Amino acid sequence: MMKDEYEYLCLMVLDNEETVKADPELACGCAVYLSRQGYDEVDAGGVCGAGA
Repeated sequence: MMKDEYEYLCLMVLDNEETVKADPELACGCAVYLSRQGYDEVDAGGVCGAGA
C-alpha cells in the first residue's frame, strides 16, 4: 500500500466514530501515524487514551 493510501485510509478510520470504537487499536495506530506525518489536528493521546 502506498503511503498516501495509508494516510487516506487512516483519515477515513478516524473520521468514523463507529470504526474507532470497533477497532481502537487500529484507530490508535492511525492517530499516531498521522500525527507523525504532521497532522496537527489529530490527537493521538485522545484516540489512544492516557496510556499512549
